[in-house]
Amino acid sequence: MTYLIRNNASFLVDPAKWERCDVVRCVRWVARKFGVRAPRRSLLPRCGADLLALDDHAWLQVCEGNSAAARIFSAYVAHAHASATGRPPPAPLPEHQAAPATSATAATALPEPYASLSNCARAGGSGGQVQLWQFLLEELAAGAPGICWEGAPGEGEFRLSDPDEVARRWGRRKQKPNMNYDKLSRALRYYYDKNIMTKVHGKRYAYRFCWAGLAAACRAQDAPPCWRCPPPAPTPAPAPHPRSTPATARHATSAQPATLLELVPSRTYY
Repeated sequence: MTYLIRNNASFLVDPAKWERCDVVRCVRWVARKFGVRAPRRSLLPRCGADLLALDDHAWLQVCEGNSAAARIFSAYVAHAHASATGRPPPAPLPEHQAAPATSATAATALPEPYASLSNCARAGGSGGQVQLWQFLLEELAAGAPGICWEGAPGEGEFRLSDPDEVARRWGRRKQKPNMNYDKLSRALRYYYDKNIMTKVHGKRYAYRFCWAGLAAACRAQDAPPCWRCPPPAPTPAPAPHPRSTPATARHATSAQPATLLELVPSRTYY
């Protein structure tokens, strides 16, 4: 059997041979790739053959009314099946259809801002100590169970569908077997004042990353000390005639300005 490996998610090339686990892995990978919300597992068919049998209306039900996501999943599965069986491929995939640029800032906005933080998340903090926000980004990128994006990843909102399981994995990572969701949620609240994360009001177990704050925290991990710039030296006055220059004036013109700002470094801690 031929397997396809996509960002640590492996599944059979031909969707007709997919089992339940292949369906889930592929759907999660496509959701991350195209920036759309993955369907809930309870709505997915049991195997790849049933997935191929879905028509446009059925895909719309699986995607809970999200027509753009339904088109993307349907086109990807059909394209993968045609490629595996040697049949003519269907229409090209609507790769960026789910997130069209509709505003003046869309041209500069990244569809997946968290992707630029992936290296920082994998590297861990100083001394190799991984931070909770880094762990959560790793879990989301890997499509781990119990945690998922709510909407497009670029919006930063995610939900803990199984908060106790996520807390247990975090406890194993930190070698703290008594970790639970209450302790994890208290750690998350620490990020609110740091502009790294916020709680989504009205939604249980839902949070939102603040990309600007995360980027600043990532830069600060391995950044060198920030030194304050001393004030500019005053412009020296024109030298008087040599015959009228007192000794004290000659010493003053050769003195160098010194301030505490030149000597004291300032670090920014996150």
